[in-house]
Amino acid sequence: MKILRLNEFDTKYIYEFYSKNTGLAEKNYVEQEKALEYDAYSYHGAWKYYLNMAGHECEEIVTNNAFMVKSFIKENGMPKNSKPEDVIAFHVKKIKPEILIFNSTNYKMLKAIKYKNTYLKLIIPWCGSAICDIRIFKDADFTLSCAPETVNYFRNLGLKSEHLDHGFDPRINLRLKSEENEGDFLTFIGQIIPKNDFHIQREIFLKKLAENFKLSIYSPKFNVSIFNDIKAVLSANIYLFFALLKKIGINEKWLYKIPILGKFANKNNVIGLIKMNEVLEKIAKPGVFGLEMFQIIKNSKMVLNFHADSSPEYASNMRLFEITGVGSCMISDFKKNLNNLFEIDKEVISYKSFEECVEKIRWLVDNPNKIKEISENGQKRCLKDHGISNRIEVFEKMLKKYLA
Repeated sequence: MKILRLNEFDTKYIYEFYSKNTGLAEKNYVEQEKALEYDAYSYHGAWKYYLNMAGHECEEIVTNNAFMVKSFIKENGMPKNSKPEDVIAFHVKKIKPEILIFNSTNYKMLKAIKYKNTYLKLIIPWCGSAICDIRIFKDADFTLSCAPETVNYFRNLGLKSEHLDHGFDPRINLRLKSEENEGDFLTFIGQIIPKNDFHIQREIFLKKLAENFKLSIYSPKFNVSIFNDIKAVLSANIYLFFALLKKIGINEKWLYKIPILGKFANKNNVIGLIKMNEVLEKIAKPGVFGLEMFQIIKNSKMVLNFHADSSPEYASNMRLFEITGVGSCMISDFKKNLNNLFEIDKEVISYKSFEECVEKIRWLVDNPNKIKEISENGQKRCLKDHGISNRIEVFEKMLKKYLA
């Protein structure tokens, strides 16, 4: 089966990666792709590797990498002013996949791909717990999601959706340094966006935790200027106004067409404008990605995992497997399915309240041998049951079901 996975990256990661790898932007498309695959951000290259190992033909494309789009245009003789969505659609047509996995929020791109690639047998978007442009999922054959809440949401709308957990690529461990030096004591890595469906509870929890322990936070910082503060307020209010119009029955496709204002009809376009709490912003270090992130997790004694507000019931995020996969001690918020993934208090530590979290961290501090034991148990379980290859087996069964 010929499969193509389209992946959308955080633009902060793209520009930071290229700034750290001087001269990469001048290299050809294939060399840039290899560099990104090695850095392992957002599973890039992992699905390709394990699907090919399973006997398929798989390729991956980063849809919003301006450097690679520019290289592709040059190497394929396309007009220099080609729109990014048209470039990706042309690239897809050149590969001619039968199955398209669409991990992007760009609906225009999906439309362009469908228009130019009528031979596609299945279009499968990926959606986490926070739902972006609903039109993407209405145009799909079925949607993959790591979050059972999202699967249930789509099914209640009459849309086909399947659950597939995130996983870990064990090849990452071969790329990390086995340093014995002291890492962070207690680490949190991730975004802090104080907005409904995102991280309101996370922000409150981390602020209280920072008052009790030496906490290292690695998170992108937003809104360091008055201009951005004003922009954030305007953006949020435009989004809320559009949400109200949709609620009273205004067709959403017309909202998206309103010049300039239309882009705020999607909440994902305004989340980056929301500022984190001032206390956390003062102690937060810049966000980390790819192998740099995995190295910090590996070196940390304990790493916090805290789900977004849009995942109130089920454990479903990437950190579950990133933390355990590299062999650090995970301290995660309790979810009703967590014990199905890892044995609580043997392979991972779990808490139901702030008080319980503090109590368990203090217990671990007093029993450092337990940190090592839980880290090793968690890693063994992750590598055994939660590798990307395990997920590919489940995904193949889904393909057979929908192709039939």
